[in-house]
Amino acid sequence: MTVIAIKSKQNDREAGSSGETCRPRPLVQPRFFPDQILNDADLNALVAWAGEKAQLHRYREGWGVVCGLRVGLAAGGDRLAVAPGYAIDSCGRDVIVCTDDCRRAEIAISDVVAGLAAACAPSDGPFPLACYENKRKHIRVVDVSVHYRATGEAGRATRGCEPVRCQNSRTREGYELVWREGQLDDDPQKARLEAWQDNVAEAFKRLFDNRVRKFVGRTADPQLLSELTTALREASAAAGGEFPLALLSPDSATIGQLIRCAFWVALDCLIAAIGQACAACDPAAGVPLARVWLQTHDPDGRRNPRVLLVDNAPPFRRLLHADPYPAPLGGHNLAPYYWRRYQDVFGALHDAGLTTINVQPFNPPGDLGGLLSWADRQIARLLVPYDVGRVHPLTVRLWSLGQIAIGDRIVDFEH
Repeated sequence: MTVIAIKSKQNDREAGSSGETCRPRPLVQPRFFPDQILNDADLNALVAWAGEKAQLHRYREGWGVVCGLRVGLAAGGDRLAVAPGYAIDSCGRDVIVCTDDCRRAEIAISDVVAGLAAACAPSDGPFPLACYENKRKHIRVVDVSVHYRATGEAGRATRGCEPVRCQNSRTREGYELVWREGQLDDDPQKARLEAWQDNVAEAFKRLFDNRVRKFVGRTADPQLLSELTTALREASAAAGGEFPLALLSPDSATIGQLIRCAFWVALDCLIAAIGQACAACDPAAGVPLARVWLQTHDPDGRRNPRVLLVDNAPPFRRLLHADPYPAPLGGHNLAPYYWRRYQDVFGALHDAGLTTINVQPFNPPGDLGGLLSWADRQIARLLVPYDVGRVHPLTVRLWSLGQIAIGDRIVDFEH
């Protein structure tokens, strides 16, 4: 077991938010047959297949703390102790914390304090780190997490044509305790939410905005109609949708028809941007366990680090759950409800506590500029604070295509 510190930076984004999106790949199952000559590649392929298959469970069951792993103060008060337990990280890997003698893993408080930033933010300025100092208090907070770590062991000598060398014959799947200085924010998921929302905005811009914005304000001449039709076809194909030919006249399209088509395509692109792909897998993210409040000095200014509070409750502790659509603390993410029939999601909205709802008809924007503004507003409204739908009403607007009996669908939210 090792313990490492990670120093936070101002406005830290979610780790791995800009990295490769995890899309499950088809698994290749090894197959064996009589008289087959096996080598290390075959056996390692079997181990890899079993591991990758088990890791797919994270999409159904989620990730987080399964049991144990409570963070507390060890006897003597100079060390943080993490109880034995089991967690699953965001990549679906098993993280088991248990020392060789089944005692609690520990972190020296002196090591934690030594790794803190040298000074807090000025008293009259922004607070990038969760710390503040005055004449009576010197308080800092750190977030403790557990990470998956694998190490080789049981080395054995190899034989063959090559010179003799040593290879590990076993891999011990262990853990690593990590702490980082916390952000001064009641919702530690804020950076993750902002990253998710930014990813949606970037995806919509790539699918639709970049293709259509250049036509805003231009005269509706035949050249524009032709170019806009081509752009909408490309956007529709990029989003994986079907270009709504039923909205176009058989001979030539008018600007009004193209605007109606553009709304349909924009909606397809918005839904595609929201869904994107399976949740990102970040091997470096770890599983949050607790937030620890430290006092670094006595009231008279003498250095005397000690723990004031260990908070093992969510949101500082990630319990096992799946959250394909991250939501604010106590709030909701409206992404799963787009393009659904209101009667189909009425129960789900009420079960989620969204009981104060106004339902209105929706009139699509009449020009491209209004359409792009509508999309920007919808992306900004995806994340709902805890009081919307309870204290403050949530407005849901419904739209129907008309030519096809698809029912009234949710296409607009306001709060």
